[in-house]
Amino acid sequence: MEPAIGETSEVRGRSLQWLAAGSLLFLVALRLLDSQSPRERLLVAPLQPERWLALAQKRANQGRLEEAKAMLAECRREAGPISSIRLKTASLAIELGELRTAFRDLRLVFRYDPDLRRQAAYVAKATWGEDGGLRLVPAKDPRLLAAYFDLALKEQWLGEAGRLWARAEREGKPFDPTLCRRYVEALWEADQLSDARKAWETLYPRGGIVWNGGFEEDLVGWGFGWRTKPQVGVGIRRDQKKVSSGQNSLRIRLSGLAVESDHVFAEQTVLLSPGHRYELHGKGKAEEITSSSGLVLEVCDAQTGAVWATTPVLGGTTDWTELAAPIDVPSDGGPALVQIKWKGTSEWEIPTYGMAWFDELEIVDAAPEIDFRGASAAPGIRAP
Repeated sequence: MEPAIGETSEVRGRSLQWLAAGSLLFLVALRLLDSQSPRERLLVAPLQPERWLALAQKRANQGRLEEAKAMLAECRREAGPISSIRLKTASLAIELGELRTAFRDLRLVFRYDPDLRRQAAYVAKATWGEDGGLRLVPAKDPRLLAAYFDLALKEQWLGEAGRLWARAEREGKPFDPTLCRRYVEALWEADQLSDARKAWETLYPRGGIVWNGGFEEDLVGWGFGWRTKPQVGVGIRRDQKKVSSGQNSLRIRLSGLAVESDHVFAEQTVLLSPGHRYELHGKGKAEEITSSSGLVLEVCDAQTGAVWATTPVLGGTTDWTELAAPIDVPSDGGPALVQIKWKGTSEWEIPTYGMAWFDELEIVDAAPEIDFRGASAAPGIRAP
């Protein structure tokens, strides 16, 4: 049954009325969103921090700063502490001169948003200077201290990393070994070897100028530890069966090594004072090394390779033997290498076999020479 013409007109009329009413409500809502009352806008646009931020920026551009601040406060309240909106509210708050509020926003971002920590730190630095980023780290908060330390290493802010390192030591909250290693490596890359050595010693204490000279610790292979040089015809490992002292020594097995050229088996970076005199000491033992040459301990310039000290050759078959040599560091000397190496022969020989052990390696200050000139002799003693 089809509706009457009058009924159809009535339905269409009601539809048009509803459409007109809906359009009017939509226009009213838009007007309320752009009105000056935060309370009215909250009724219309709840949980829309992006909209609040856009309105606040618009008011700021218009010079209506108090309204912009009020809208920014609503944006901040809706955004909560974890939203990335807080980074944008901080930037606008800085523009509006609300520096304390901006600082609180940036600290919240740094605390809760790991992906935005870098941006927060850069905004803080741009606002409060080079120390601005460090101000985001609360006192005695090891988690955030480590987070900023990690950021400083990534961005190569070594000055700030050093201050954080000292702060962690003061607070008795050292960084985990992974961060410590990255710090040592960053200082090494920046050629700050003295600071790198100090940081290294927090990971590997009990070291003299030569670290692990008795090979009691593992061969860590990085930093200021022993680095071995694998090569054909050579086996290098710690040995507990034959030692001069302690529980371990370093054993080098030669299985067909070509002897005409030098071969470095293990080395370690050491820091020596320019113009200073030292002594290199160690113990060595050899078994059936079939060559006219043998192994030596050597100290050389880490940059140029210039040799500063070489011990006598260890070869043939010997029991534990004292190996020693004076070290005269040039006045322009830099970092040095202590090396355990094969000393190449002067002429061709068949490849060599045999084994050698090293233990008790150390570098010590040379004993000062005593000048007796001008000294008076005691009774019964003739002065030289």
